[in-house]
Amino acid sequence: AAVARPGRGPGGGRVARGGHRPDRADRPRGGHRMRLPAGPGVPLPQGPAQGELRAEYEAVRAVGLPGVEWVDSVPGHPNLGPAIRFPNQGQVHALKYLAGLAEAAQRRGVRVFERTHAALIAGGDRPTVKTNEGHLVTAGRVVVASNSSVASRFALHLKYEPSRSFVVGMRLPAGAFEPTLLWDTAEPYHYVRMQRGEGAGPDVLIV
Repeated sequence: AAVARPGRGPGGGRVARGGHRPDRADRPRGGHRMRLPAGPGVPLPQGPAQGELRAEYEAVRAVGLPGVEWVDSVPGHPNLGPAIRFPNQGQVHALKYLAGLAEAAQRRGVRVFERTHAALIAGGDRPTVKTNEGHLVTAGRVVVASNSSVASRFALHLKYEPSRSFVVGMRLPAGAFEPTLLWDTAEPYHYVRMQRGEGAGPDVLIV
């Protein structure tokens, strides 16, 4: 989506309205993240994977991140571990959070245009964005927040390594799994987290 200051927006595009405030986003408290050595489910009392994890733990302690601790196993899962435990983590609903940011920006005079494709982005002293309908947006600065850059075809893309991943979601009874995020030091890494269901609906375990 293109974001422009009042009076500089493209002639087309629909201005976003409504949404949720950021403080209304889902934020389960008391959950934690657990960082595991490569090979989850396999006891690794010694070896390079645990050594890498231990070095990461010492680095975290050196920067003074509060509450982080080394544990022999994941709470409730004795076959997983050792691990680094990051307590008191938060979790937000991404779409509600973005809607809240858009609402807050609009209150400060920002115009948000949905369904507006940035076909061409040009830098320089006066950055310009050209939309797919031919409208031009000029600004003092343009921020490309698209993960993989869409502003250049070659600067970053030739440095990327293609990879493929997959995810499995499993329904669980509400509250059956403590809010936890697990990920290991493998390459590619393994990742497990829980997503609370809407209302009284089931939770989803994401692997």
